[in-house]
Amino acid sequence: MTGRFMTFVDGSNLYGTLRKLGLKVHDFEGFYRKIFESAVERWRGTWVPGDALTARQVRIYWYVVAWMDEWDFANASTREHLRDRFFNDRDLRRLWLVEVGRRIPAGRVDGASAELEAFNLWYQEFRGWYDSKRRTLDGMLRFYHGVESSSEFIEFRRCGRWKVGTDRSLSEKRVDTALAVDMVGMKEFYDVAILISDDADSIPSLQYLKDEGKHVAVVDFQRGHSPDQRNRGASSRVKMVADFLVPIYELDLIESGTAARAERVDFADEEA
Repeated sequence: MTGRFMTFVDGSNLYGTLRKLGLKVHDFEGFYRKIFESAVERWRGTWVPGDALTARQVRIYWYVVAWMDEWDFANASTREHLRDRFFNDRDLRRLWLVEVGRRIPAGRVDGASAELEAFNLWYQEFRGWYDSKRRTLDGMLRFYHGVESSSEFIEFRRCGRWKVGTDRSLSEKRVDTALAVDMVGMKEFYDVAILISDDADSIPSLQYLKDEGKHVAVVDFQRGHSPDQRNRGASSRVKMVADFLVPIYELDLIESGTAARAERVDFADEEA
């Protein structure tokens, strides 16, 4: 029997995990091969010894952000729109009025002037922050192109969007939905789904796939070496739903040359 494996990767989750572990992956083909081989080993443990079992990786789908809310700061209407949002956000306005008071001596500005100064300060800092995130996204896209063009069986799904908040926050949209839809929609093409994500929104899709007779494996990144005795350890809700976990250990990745220590993982300066 040949088991068909398909890997689904939440890009933001993987990025956050690597950053938490302080790792920078140099060889993503080797990285995903390690995950595949570990998953196959666990999967074979679900069969009766002696069965002739082979496995193949069908494809790796990596779901990533491709664009962000566009703000054309050279356009006067953008400034006016942001001005309205600033003055309609009481908490944001209050925060920057405090900043004005900190920067400008008392008595130098009246109420109306202080509010305008607060907006100007916020606008300049928001614009600088936005430009830095734009550069980060551009670097991420160059990085994705480089990985995709130099590897086999890795396909990026550029489906996500960063929603920009006036409080300098980014919320990711569409990635988890696209991943869940594809997992279900492609079920006839694989026997085992390997998931790299801790998003609880995936749980209904995972349960559906299990009910359809598929096996679901969730990757569990851990510090240290592979232990002699394997166990599920502390698990998220997603990991508890899985048929089996695929533990991947940071030191194993480093010693294999797949990854190296990095103080930070940052896409802003990545080149293809």
